[in-house]
Amino acid sequence: MPIGFAKSILAQGTTATGANSFVGWDGSNDHTFTRNAAVNHFIGFAPFNNEYGVMVSSLDSGGFSADKIQYDVMRNNSGTLSITSQGNQIITMGTSAYTAQKFGLVAPLQNGKVLYDPKDTGDNNYHIFSISGSTVSHATGGTANRTMHNTPIFVSRDSDSTGYNNISTQKLGEKITTSDHFETTPTVSTESSSNTSLFYGSLHGVPGFVDNDTPFFLNDRFGQGQKLEPYKIDLSTAGAQAGILFSGSPTNSQTMAQFDTANSTNFGSNSYELDLYATPPYNDVAFNDVAIFIRREGGGSANKFVFDTYKAGDSSVARSNILTVSNFSTGTDISGTCCFVGSTNDVFLFAGYDVSNTRIIVLKYVHSTNTLSEVLNFSENLSSSNEEVRLHRWGNSGAILTYGTTKMRLIQA
Repeated sequence: MPIGFAKSILAQGTTATGANSFVGWDGSNDHTFTRNAAVNHFIGFAPFNNEYGVMVSSLDSGGFSADKIQYDVMRNNSGTLSITSQGNQIITMGTSAYTAQKFGLVAPLQNGKVLYDPKDTGDNNYHIFSISGSTVSHATGGTANRTMHNTPIFVSRDSDSTGYNNISTQKLGEKITTSDHFETTPTVSTESSSNTSLFYGSLHGVPGFVDNDTPFFLNDRFGQGQKLEPYKIDLSTAGAQAGILFSGSPTNSQTMAQFDTANSTNFGSNSYELDLYATPPYNDVAFNDVAIFIRREGGGSANKFVFDTYKAGDSSVARSNILTVSNFSTGTDISGTCCFVGSTNDVFLFAGYDVSNTRIIVLKYVHSTNTLSEVLNFSENLSSSNEEVRLHRWGNSGAILTYGTTKMRLIQA
């Protein structure tokens, strides 16, 4: 790894209070929007720019008719959300009962276009969206060979105008080489897997990057549930890896068990799975040098959250304040959604749904102050489960929260 490149990533990911306009986000400037026809599931969103983007969804055709994949053109017109072109069908599936919990990927590309990589639709091609003015066009790309579809940390490689990384779990990663941004079949040149015995499932947590080839994570590498420890995997080396510790092996000052005892809490092994979504929480390697681990209190009446984070180069793992959320139970909710908002990685949002209390929450974590707070908490009786709540990053300008089959919320500073 070139030394200068590592320094440039840390500089771009540097967090500072006030540098990110979402530090003070309180939801008061958001705009809500209701689609005039229900979808089966919102799948994922990616922007072309600050004004236009594409929302991909599945459509239940009814009965035994084949389900469809479709897209809407979304517009943010000075803070007002709308659909300018709706229900454009691009895939007819070979099933009438599409399970939308394996979403695939919807992400921006380095050439200004948007990629959709379908999952379990019967379609084996990438799909490419482009924009001219306000008109969006769709084309079929190359044969899809990105093999990992869980937890899509799909990011552009720095100083590599046609290269991408795809991090599926805390054990697996791919380096993707393209000549034309997926319009023809790319080369998945390296796959890396760690043989570490993780205590928490490998679909938990958001990784950071040290450089193009080095994602890092927080987990218990020894499977004992005693401490969270940052470790790296090397995408330039194929085959099984045990996970590479940072210099100095920074760890928490308290073990997990001691933390619960000292704070009369029951976090234990409870965390969130972050695999049932299609929109990456950030879009390029150089954006984020912080690994985030979201922990929830267990038990039927539990209502507490705590975030553990590690910034590349720090001497220790940081732990946020304990947040108690009102009218919300974390005891049964195991799936969540998240994204960074704003121009730096200082502000991170997490959304979850409590099936028993039929409430949606959105939490805000500010890294520069290490503070976790509750911003949104509202009643919404969803027909299915927590997988119906999705956060989608909209570049540096904000995010979209989709929930249920028709509702959207434009999150803006």
